[in-house]
Amino acid sequence: MRVFLPLVLLSACADGSGSSDVCRSTDDLDAGAAVATVDGTMWVTTADWLWQGESLQINASPADGWSISFVGQLTAEGDSFKAAADAGALPITVPLDESSAWALVYPTDGDSYDSRNGAGGTLTVTDVGDELLACFDFDAATDGGDTVSMSDGALRATLSPFAE
Repeated sequence: MRVFLPLVLLSACADGSGSSDVCRSTDDLDAGAAVATVDGTMWVTTADWLWQGESLQINASPADGWSISFVGQLTAEGDSFKAAADAGALPITVPLDESSAWALVYPTDGDSYDSRNGAGGTLTVTDVGDELLACFDFDAATDGGDTVSMSDGALRATLSPFAE
């Protein structure tokens, strides 16, 4: 069953361009949950989200030695994340290797990892409301060249109590 379970949780997240990336479904997640495979090991935590002006911020809380912050300023089309979401232009898929969207991974000890320093990846936001649904897959690196892989990630983030 352990070998089969990850296959059951996979689904396609369309990026709106006719292509799709395979990512973990958010259907099986409780409100406020986030999951991913970190360098081959399952990682489960909680997550919340908020708008910072026109930018999206998602925070996955520390658990098992890791936490993540995502920032999405612009869509691939150059629109603000908030304007695109407000217009219903979902799903929104952005590369996590540019100045318009990135992910920072914080280990309990040591230097932080940045998706802009690594091989990059994507964040796909499929719904925005009281909950934000998204999937992600990326590699990040420290300034010193150490790497971490966050794969098959999904989250059902709740609106942050600090939201405007």
